[in-house]
Amino acid sequence: MRHLGKKMILAFGGLLIVLGCAALFLRPDWRYLAVNAMSRSAVRISLSQVEEGAFAMKGYTMEQLLAEGGEQDRSLMLINSRNHIPEDFQPRLIDYNAAGVLMDEAMEEDYEALSQAVQEQFGVSLLIRSSYRTREEQEETITEDGDVAATLDASEHQAGLALDVYVPGYAGRALLKTEAGQWINDNCWQYGFIIRYPYYGVSETGIPYEPWHLRYVGRPHAELMTQNSWTMETYFEELTPGRLWQYENYVITRQADEPFTLPADWTSVTVSPDNQGGYVFTVTLTE
Repeated sequence: MRHLGKKMILAFGGLLIVLGCAALFLRPDWRYLAVNAMSRSAVRISLSQVEEGAFAMKGYTMEQLLAEGGEQDRSLMLINSRNHIPEDFQPRLIDYNAAGVLMDEAMEEDYEALSQAVQEQFGVSLLIRSSYRTREEQEETITEDGDVAATLDASEHQAGLALDVYVPGYAGRALLKTEAGQWINDNCWQYGFIIRYPYYGVSETGIPYEPWHLRYVGRPHAELMTQNSWTMETYFEELTPGRLWQYENYVITRQADEPFTLPADWTSVTVSPDNQGGYVFTVTLTE
């Protein structure tokens, strides 16, 4: 009888394992996460420090840089529980498709391209559940959904830099049950977006996994973060202030004090406040 009892326990344990494996592969969202977790470390992108003398350099004041064709945006503002939105912050918003959906002007074209790609590949519309929120609207969101809503002035929605997206019939975590949602999670970086709160970054962001929350950071930053499995917090740790880093035809640097030292030969420069007292410069080099 004792041996029979052990056999029954082993058989029951084996059945549980089989059922668990079956559930894993029957649920598309669980299957996606399992495959993603196994494969995400396969590709890493090198961000190389620029050696002294590699480029001819030039000093710029902000005024000089903008006068020579540099552009400003807010795409690389680090916003979290330790880096709140400044009290005097004024978002730069557009009304997307004149539909009452307000978002930062820097992301308009890239979001349109992402939306079109989803429509063309999957035949479904990519919809926006939440975009820009005023401070008062964020307070209401905290009251209604305080378990998952970011604290006041720590929400990227207040800066207009975040979008909560869905497809018809599938919102929130259910987005991952769709091929479109899985594709968005894997490929939004190609359009300058990241999954701001990935499942592997909870200890760094302090926010549980939100596969629906897209944050605009622009290129090449979205690619670097996604392909290296970096959260935005980790990315800023990599970008040591004062140093210059190169990826492909880009030079990236964080600096705080004028004159800002940048490569002299460039086709474009975008500068964003980092919300930590400095700026991130994204320099596209002249080929």
